[in-house]
Amino acid sequence: MKKPSLQLIKEACLVGGADFDGRRAAVTYKTGITSKSPIPIHPSEQIYAFPTHSPKLHECHWLFYHHIKSLHRHPDTPTHTIVTFHDEKELLLPVSLYSLERQMQRTSYCIVRFSQHPTEFQHYK
Repeated sequence: MKKPSLQLIKEACLVGGADFDGRRAAVTYKTGITSKSPIPIHPSEQIYAFPTHSPKLHECHWLFYHHIKSLHRHPDTPTHTIVTFHDEKELLLPVSLYSLERQMQRTSYCIVRFSQHPTEFQHYK
């Protein structure tokens, strides 16, 4: 039976050591991002994904940051974007280039924030 993408993301988060809602709350806490949040599925393995739309919507796709090679505006339909992956496969999405670039930037910021070592407890050492 085919599972919805959000269910697969939630299961992957559990394999990565935390539940989806906890990961999303941590992203908000560390970055201030509250909508279409990138999700650190397994931060120690550098597995980060981001939604193209609200995860509640049927048309939402999940993209894995480190698998994306490039993004290009569709030449005939400027509201659509061609995503090229490192394996050279392409995916046409009904999402603007601006929106996907913004999601890439937000995910990059999330990666940086989750890669930093906590300093708030250093005074206890």
